[in-house]
Amino acid sequence: MATSRILPVLVVVLCLSTSGPARACKPSFSTVVVFKEGSADLETDQIVLLASRLSHFRGIYPHLNEAQIEGVARDTAPDAQQLAHRRAVEVARAVRTLFEGVTLHVFSNTYSSRWSNHEGNYAAVEVMPPMTDIPDCTPVPIPGFKY
Repeated sequence: MATSRILPVLVVVLCLSTSGPARACKPSFSTVVVFKEGSADLETDQIVLLASRLSHFRGIYPHLNEAQIEGVARDTAPDAQQLAHRRAVEVARAVRTLFEGVTLHVFSNTYSSRWSNHEGNYAAVEVMPPMTDIPDCTPVPIPGFKY
């Protein structure tokens, strides 16, 4: 079981390590909404949790203007691609209501349950603040230092 999780972890680490210095200066915030098996319905506690997390992040970065939402379903679920899409749409609807004016990038995917978290029954929301909310990450040159 542990060895089946090694490859996805290595892929994530590789992607994060190759994302470059610009990404390091631009923090992102992500949260996951877990669905019941075969369902694309958001429950009240999920909406409250999502609202709380997004509100907290908006408090830190007030000019938040963009979010990515990925709906996920296990590849063996009936109508898996459509289920993943419905999950993405439901979460996007909630985010749009909570964060009016935020540009949403919505997509959906199906994965094997061994390649995804929560048995593939989730939607992930990732928000990244605009550079106006981020301090200047450009390193200050050291006088006399040559590289």
